[in-house]
Amino acid sequence: MLETVINTEKNNQIARDFKQTIIYKAWGSETLLALNELYCYKKIFIKEGCKTSFQYHNHKLETNYIQDGTAEIWLEGDDGIIEKSIQTSGYSFTVIPPKKHRVIAITDLTLLEVSTPEIWDCIRLQDDYNRKNGRIDTEFITPSVCILLAGKGTRMNELSNYIHKALLPINNKALLTYLIEKFPSNYELILAVGYKSEQIKDYCKLMHADRNITFIDIPNYDKLGSGPGFSLSCCKHLLQKPFYICVGDCYIDGEFPKIYNNWLGYHYSDYPNLYSTFDMDEENNIIDFKNKSKNGFNNAFTGYCYINDYSLFWQELTNNCQHDIEYELVSAFYNIRKYPQFKGIKMNWYDVGTYEKYIDVKNKMENVNSNLFKTSMQFNFKSKNYFIKLVLNKDKLIERSKRLIKYIPEIIDNKTFLCYKFIEGNVLYNCLNKNIFMNFLDWYKQNLIIEEIDLSKECKLFYNNKTLLRINQYLNDNKHIDNCLIINNKTYDLIMNYIEKIDMNKLTTNYLPTKFFHGDLQFDNIIYDLNNEFKYIDWRDEFGGNIDYGDAYYDMAKLYGGILLNYEKMRNVNYFNFSLNNNEINFSINLDDNNLLSTYEDWLKYNNFDIYKIKLLTSLIFLNMAPLHTNNFNHLVFCIGKIMLADLV
Repeated sequence: MLETVINTEKNNQIARDFKQTIIYKAWGSETLLALNELYCYKKIFIKEGCKTSFQYHNHKLETNYIQDGTAEIWLEGDDGIIEKSIQTSGYSFTVIPPKKHRVIAITDLTLLEVSTPEIWDCIRLQDDYNRKNGRIDTEFITPSVCILLAGKGTRMNELSNYIHKALLPINNKALLTYLIEKFPSNYELILAVGYKSEQIKDYCKLMHADRNITFIDIPNYDKLGSGPGFSLSCCKHLLQKPFYICVGDCYIDGEFPKIYNNWLGYHYSDYPNLYSTFDMDEENNIIDFKNKSKNGFNNAFTGYCYINDYSLFWQELTNNCQHDIEYELVSAFYNIRKYPQFKGIKMNWYDVGTYEKYIDVKNKMENVNSNLFKTSMQFNFKSKNYFIKLVLNKDKLIERSKRLIKYIPEIIDNKTFLCYKFIEGNVLYNCLNKNIFMNFLDWYKQNLIIEEIDLSKECKLFYNNKTLLRINQYLNDNKHIDNCLIINNKTYDLIMNYIEKIDMNKLTTNYLPTKFFHGDLQFDNIIYDLNNEFKYIDWRDEFGGNIDYGDAYYDMAKLYGGILLNYEKMRNVNYFNFSLNNNEINFSINLDDNNLLSTYEDWLKYNNFDIYKIKLLTSLIFLNMAPLHTNNFNHLVFCIGKIMLADLV
């Protein structure tokens, strides 16, 4: 009777203060859509394979409607026998108190329930999660998310010197963004940072300014004993409620499990000595846990979990880490049976902790071949409002942008990243036709102002010195490609024999100095916006050390090369073929499938530009590209550059 009075008062209080509320259930969630003194209306989600408690109500009368999914419905009949049936979308059932009932989700299940307002009137006869009767206070607490980001990512080798592993992009979004987007916007995010913490903070400032993020700086993150358990313990004061634990160097394909009870994510592994692993019973309850043991199991812990019994978790972590030099997070699970329950949840999990694994996942998720993945350590990110670049020469790029201010997007100030406002539109590669191309050339000519500036020194550095450096870089590892003198059934010479025939004096004294210099003027660096106007992106920081001027011929050559090779389509593994057999090279590629080459050459002739120089620079551009790329694209551009140069000299 007392419980009924208390619950009634709680109902009245909620009715007075009602706003849409999410109740975080061990099997899914309930969203209260309406609650007053007359009725309650809620939307219920039950995760596939999960079940409600076997229960009854003393007073609550309810009707449920299956909106989506398939369920096994248990419902007590008038004769006291529990009737079980499989039901799907469109089915409804009414539970009259005190009839016993249960719902089991065969698939992900969504129900709509209307009931009388006694929402705490619940007597649990059997519950997979060992919950007591009535209201469970923790179910009304919005969970927090703790993301562990302090480590250096040493498995990434040289790459970790430039970028935090959690910021590695896939489809122009960082791994960290994919993770953050798994969680509702009202969740508090606690980021434990250490190595390259300013990168993480500045990235979140730009990409996730709308999220509630607290950064915890982890001391001595690179010292002995500074493992994930130590990082987590530094966040303990903010995690005195149910919370998620996440690592930052993995990619999760699909949604996070929508159940709010203790669980550990896992994936299959044949190497229990390399991972923390656990054993489960037939209902996926974890019954044993081992850390990197040859006697372990095939269910490897992914580093993602949900902690509902947080007090017990902290107690176990503290007790077990007293004798653990590395302060292992997983030590909290050594005595897994101390918890009321721990489920194992299979996850579509990809480890991206090494460069090779990152490229594999990137190729898979982008459905492309990352043969255009440059080795120059440039990383791009895109949000609804901004385009963000992590580059080594950020300050020079920003300084150079001041000369192009009329032709580029608005720059956003940020300490770590080059950031500019995102422009709605298309890169030219995605909308290119003859009319748009001619409009661009007209726009280019209108803005091209040639000045009387001596650029001979810069041209020598850029065209001669840089080319020789890049060719030697490529030949250091790929001399066998140069030594294959038969390409597509035609005989060629070694590349340096062609380089020596170039009239470098003429090349470096015939130039067109302009401040309207882009430096990488290919079609995916030109935006055609919704107002049918053009904007530059991804401009070069200098030309032979000069940040004020560059040679317009180089930009024209970049356009020429972009017509010959559609760099956007090169990301498709089927767009070109390259093979080396018996010291003979064969390649095939679809050249100029827009038929723009003749249009461009006519425009160049009409405007009295030196087509020979443009073609010569295009061949050098391809040769310069070779050491910056991988996966046969490096060999392809080298061979195309050699063939072009051979025809010209």
